[in-house]
Amino acid sequence: KEVQLIVLAESRGHRAYSKVAVFIQDLNDHPPHFEQTVYQASVSEGQFYNHHIVQVFATDLDSGSNGLVEYSILSGNEGKVFQMDPLSGVLTANVILDYEYSSAYRFVPNSDHLTSYS
Repeated sequence: KEVQLIVLAESRGHRAYSKVAVFIQDLNDHPPHFEQTVYQASVSEGQFYNHHIVQVFATDLDSGSNGLVEYSILSGNEGKVFQMDPLSGVLTANVILDYEYSSAYRFVPNSDHLTSYS
């Protein structure tokens, strides 16, 4: 957001004017918010490695780079069976899923502000 000002300088009856533009930057003060509180997906056993299972989605009310969201799996991913793309929120399998080994998985996805590294 930008605010434009006109500034006046005076000296013994002489005046000068200048414009000043002030850019107001958004703070990173809003946490991300998931569109759904629960995501469910069903997949057949034997799906190939890296098969798209489900995509989670969160929004952040901050603007610009402060509004970018990064995804990760917070808990419940014993054995690193799944992976989540940090930018898209797409959940994929790291292994070929076997119904006889486990018929259901429950875990908590996480969204956070995207951290930029310089």
